[in-house]
Amino acid sequence: MTQKRSNGVGSAEMNWEQFNNGVKSCNLCAGLNSEILGTQNAPGYGNRNSKVVIIGQSLCGKPCIEAQIPFTGGSGKLLDKVFQNAGINKRDIYITNVVKCHPPDNRKSTEHEISQLFAIFKAGAKMGSTASYNMPW
Repeated sequence: MTQKRSNGVGSAEMNWEQFNNGVKSCNLCAGLNSEILGTQNAPGYGNRNSKVVIIGQSLCGKPCIEAQIPFTGGSGKLLDKVFQNAGINKRDIYITNVVKCHPPDNRKSTEHEISQLFAIFKAGAKMGSTASYNMPW
């Protein structure tokens, strides 16, 4: 069973609405998930039952925050072209990040941020995707 977190994210009994609400209200990392600092988060996007899951490090910044869709910025435009060329609709796969927030100044996510949010990611991965059952956690 996953350890229960103070924001409710990570419990084994959680549903997707609870997961999304927990991510949106997360305060596990100082300076993240702050509208004032421009470090808000987004839980994920697309078909949670997809056999394909794309996992990024963290949100790309303003484009991702405004759209509430990971991979909306530069790398997202490249993925959109790849999907289009492959005949795949972006909302048919599930796209998320290990760290759900955009770190300040476009820095890499810290080990602390990754470890705090890894339980959140594991809980989300286990709630819908049949592919997640083959993931190493």
